[in-house]
Amino acid sequence: GLGDDTEFTAWVEPYEFFWTKKMGTTNSAPVFDRSVDPPLFLGVVASDVHMDAFEQVLGENAQSS
Repeated sequence: GLGDDTEFTAWVEPYEFFWTKKMGTTNSAPVFDRSVDPPLFLGVVASDVHMDAFEQVLGENAQSS
């Protein structure tokens, strides 16, 4: 079965991105086709976010939070 983690979003501890040398984090979540029963697991979607993007939104130093 799918268990209880079908709505789970994972966040990685901040780290230095290889190419940009900027600090950032990665988040990921499972993707399901919910038009069928039971839902069919299709894969995972992920995105990388620079910490300065968080700092712009929060108005503070996100690396120390």
